[in-house]
This record gives sequence, structure tokens and C-alpha cells, in this order.
Amino acid sequence: MLLENQSVNNPQSASARSVSETSLYKLHHSHGAKALAGNNYYIESLSEVSLRSTSHRDISQKYIDFLVEASMGLVSHSPELCPDGTGGTYFLKNSHNKTVAVFKPREEDPLSRLNPKRKDLDSPLHLKGIRPGEGVLREVLAYQLAPELFHVPETYIINVNHNAFHDPSKPRSSLKRRRGSLQKFIPGAVTADEVGSSLFSLQDVQSIALLDILMVNCDRNGGNILVKPGSNQLVPIDHSFSLPDYQNLLDLQWFEWMNYRQSKQPLSDSLQEFVKNIDISLWIEKAKALHIRSDCIMTMKLAHAFLVKALSFGKTLFEIGQLMCSPNPKNPSKFVQLVSRAQSKTVTQQELFQQFVLSVSDYFSLQCM
Repeated sequence: MLLENQSVNNPQSASARSVSETSLYKLHHSHGAKALAGNNYYIESLSEVSLRSTSHRDISQKYIDFLVEASMGLVSHSPELCPDGTGGTYFLKNSHNKTVAVFKPREEDPLSRLNPKRKDLDSPLHLKGIRPGEGVLREVLAYQLAPELFHVPETYIINVNHNAFHDPSKPRSSLKRRRGSLQKFIPGAVTADEVGSSLFSLQDVQSIALLDILMVNCDRNGGNILVKPGSNQLVPIDHSFSLPDYQNLLDLQWFEWMNYRQSKQPLSDSLQEFVKNIDISLWIEKAKALHIRSDCIMTMKLAHAFLVKALSFGKTLFEIGQLMCSPNPKNPSKFVQLVSRAQSKTVTQQELFQQFVLSVSDYFSLQCM
């Protein structure tokens, strides 16, 4: 089993590697394992199954510890297909058989042909603005944007080799390589559907609402808002169906938090300040670094501009959600109408954005007359 930084072009055996860097982490295991500082982070055992990091950036100790724990369980515990959800989602366990991570292979996401839960391969995909395999990138971006505020669990892109993955064209015992998102598991959590929303804090509900608006999350439901035991802190998960391209926004039909009274209250002062200080250019750079398509990044830019303007006119998050969601695709939301109108008058994305900002300003100004 191998956990390795992919910047190494020609992986060699452990005995042939340079180990001159100071050791950051040592793990005593029956197979023997070690994680080293510098450019080469790896765990190696006698097994062919593996979990590999894809990061080319500085790797924190927290990141190493998480990947080490998730990878060691692969020796004796196969990835376990989650019965819930619409795609191939797997629980990864540690060496003590406790679930520590959730792995979503891009090859088995809800829109992909290798999705083990997709029965009719010829049926049309129900989301037009997101392509097969793109969801894992959104999972990582949701974590990266503002982890201290949004409380999205740690999420990284990794490669995993194992025979447990789904591929009808190959023998079940054959090793299958998967690339996807690895997210930290929240033990003991229940879903928001199982808890009364009156127990949720104003800050938690409104923070998730901001995340969903900014990422145009087309799949926020009570089943993918977790509630931590004891504290009732909300933890949003499942962001694969976020950031559709700006030409296909009708799949945004409803946000679960619009059912909560907290969304109808004025945005808190601290969150007003957060929105005011968002560096959207930095968020765009994060999305670009993950190779998210420019048409989808434009969606985030448009949503940010719409949010800022709506808040400046005193709109609540519930009211903004109403303006963005299209419960009936035959009756596009005001947000969709404004994007479409701007698109029809322009050629480049820059022109589109400028026209959209003008249209949004005119719309809210007229509403206040």
C-alpha cells in the first residue's frame, strides 16, 4: 500500500528512495510504514492496494495524519459502498475497523457510466450544467473556500487502487484505480432531517446558505446537512452538484435551509462583514487551480455579484434563495432571467458579467421605487 506525493515522476522502492529529510511522522504497523517530510510522502506495505496523495503543494501534518489513517485500513478493510446517495460513495476504515473517511471516485459519480447505482446507462443525465466526473472538484473547492466558517469537513483529491470498486468490464478481483475526493468522516452525526431546525444556530444556517448561494448548489437537502452530536453544529456535505455552467442554471430548484426560520432573519453582522470582505478573485484562483471549467467559475462570479447587490438592498437569504431558485423549469427564476438576458446581449464572458451587474442593479433599484 502506498501513499505518495504524485510530483515524484518515477516511484522507486522504499530502499531506493532518498530519506534525507527530517521525519515528520512514523507509524508502527504490522506491515511497516513511514511518512516523510519534503516532496515524498508515502506509506508502503506488502499489499498492492494503495492510497496516493495528488498534492503538489506543501503538505501539513494534519493532512498526513488523515491520509495515513485512511490508507492503513485498506490493508485489511475494503472500501464499503454507501447504500445512500445516487453515486458510488465509499466508506474507508482505519486499522481498527472504524470509518474515518468518505471517498467519492470521479469514475463512479452519479453522472458517470461506472456509477454502481445507475441502472439505465442510456437514460439522459438530469443535470446539464455539470459533466460526469466533475463533482469531486466541487467537493474539494467547498472545503477550501472558508473552512473555518462553512465547516465543510477536510476534503482532498487522492488516487486509490483497490479491487472493491465497480467496473463490470473487469473481474471483481482485479485492481481498479480511482481518482476522487477523500473527505473526513464525522462520527456520530445525524442528518438535519432527523433534528428540529429550531435547534440550529443562526450562524450555522446562514453560513450554509451563503455557501450554497455562492456555489449555486443544486442539491442542498436535509440529508446532506449533518448535525454533530452534543453541539448541534451543522456540517454541510455533498457539494458535487454545485457550480453548473452559467448556461444551465435551471437545475437550481430549492435550498433546504429556505424551510428554516433562520434564513428569514436579517443576515448577522459577522456574516455581513464576511461577505463584504470576500476576495472573489482569490476564490476564482482556487477554482482554477482545481481545473474547474471557466463557464462554471463564471457561475460563482455571477452568484457573488447577485448576493452582494441583494444584501445591499436589505434582502434576506430566504428572499435571495427565492430569486435564484426555479422550482418549475418552465418558469425561470429572476437570477436565471438576468443571466440569460445578459448572455443574449454579449459575446465574451467579461461583457456578460458587466451586463449582468448592470441588469441586477437596475432590477433591485426598480423594486425599491
